[in-house]
Amino acid sequence: MRTLVTRPRAGWVGRLLLLGAVLFWWGGVVVPNLVSLAFPGWLAPESIPRDLNPDIDYEGRLANRASTAALLVLGVLAMLAAVVSRGRGEGRIAVGGWAVLSGTALVLGWEETTEVHSTIVPAIGSRLLGVDLIASAGPYVWVLLVSPLIAAFAILMGIFWVRGLRTRSVRAPFALGLAVWLFALLCEAVTLAVFRGRASDLMVVMEETLEFGGTLLIALSAAAALARSNPFGDTFSERQIKRVTIGSTLAVLTVGVLFAGLAYRVPLVDSRATAGHVTYWVSLETEQSLAQGFPMPAGAVSGLSVPLANRDPERRSGEAIWRVLEGFDSGQGRVLREGRVEVPAGDLPAWIDIDVPLLTADEGRQVFLQVVADVEPTASLRVGMVKGDRFKDGRLWVNGELTWPDQDLEFVAHGAAEPTRSKAQSLWRLVTSDWPWPVAVATAAVALTTVTLVPVLLIAAIWPRPRVGGIPSALR
Repeated sequence: MRTLVTRPRAGWVGRLLLLGAVLFWWGGVVVPNLVSLAFPGWLAPESIPRDLNPDIDYEGRLANRASTAALLVLGVLAMLAAVVSRGRGEGRIAVGGWAVLSGTALVLGWEETTEVHSTIVPAIGSRLLGVDLIASAGPYVWVLLVSPLIAAFAILMGIFWVRGLRTRSVRAPFALGLAVWLFALLCEAVTLAVFRGRASDLMVVMEETLEFGGTLLIALSAAAALARSNPFGDTFSERQIKRVTIGSTLAVLTVGVLFAGLAYRVPLVDSRATAGHVTYWVSLETEQSLAQGFPMPAGAVSGLSVPLANRDPERRSGEAIWRVLEGFDSGQGRVLREGRVEVPAGDLPAWIDIDVPLLTADEGRQVFLQVVADVEPTASLRVGMVKGDRFKDGRLWVNGELTWPDQDLEFVAHGAAEPTRSKAQSLWRLVTSDWPWPVAVATAAVALTTVTLVPVLLIAAIWPRPRVGGIPSALR
């Protein structure tokens, strides 16, 4: 076995597979989705292949299959490591640790392409804790339900790392991979309570990437244990990891500050659904309308986002007329801003961004957002709604009549994208307005730093020794 895994040809096959995994995932999944989430005008989310789009909620995607393949490889390598450790007489803790890891990876690989975590686990939780509690906790409740198993696994792996792993070449990538795995679970557990809108899509990309990267790192540790050598050179030395971590952190902070200052549009009014609220949609025929009152925010409004779709038998796009009104009585009011927006054909509303000529008014002043359908007679405009009674002083109007006091139009009013003093103040008010915002910023920063750090370490591990003057021999 040692001869097999240490042959140069086998080593190069492993390196090529690792390089292919990094290029596929970070080049095909991470980068396109991050660009699309940050700049949807440059790269529309619908232009990303469905198998690589985090908005598509089904198992069996190409990304899922790649993650499954990585977990299966880890399961096989860990199983071989358990067999080899037993033959070498490395002790029951080493053999048991690799065996537990192998079984866990194989189970996760099976679960990755099924819906056990979203069907069977919540069903069991409903019987134990009650249907209402599980329903209000949302789709990520499975992490909380299996948290005792996660804690037991983490403790076992901690004992395995301390007493079962002897060499630095095995311990370093194993510890990093395990930490990344656990952080991915933490991100998934807090997603529903902390992240909303595009930020939740960002966390889907980050969480899946953390799972994939952690799997590759732990698989590297199993390969090192099989080889019983240090095939990674000084890649995972304390000094190298410290350097790469500092570099990744500075890169993420720099890009994040530039994005927040130059491109991010601060949500000044946010009526999107969070935990405990029901999201749905209503259909409007041509010339029918919805209007939602809300207080004017402190900053200037330069954009709106509303979930819309044109339900048309011939799959044609439609239009919606939007207005920001002052005062409202039976569908009439003084128009402050007005425009049209094209609505793509679809069955379910998708978020449509609307540019608004800069609108300023006294903070707290009552204004209304109106959406009017302008579609074919055979079509209908579908508009996203939320049950939550967010704006009691400016309730929902349907076709000029006040109705549904506990339901609201789902929309977001954004601030300006330009780096101004008022934007800085809006950002500060946003972060200090409620606890989820600073938690979201901190979690996203750590996740992005880790997602940047992992591929650098993986690519560095691909190049074989020896190194001359710090330059890998393959590059010389």
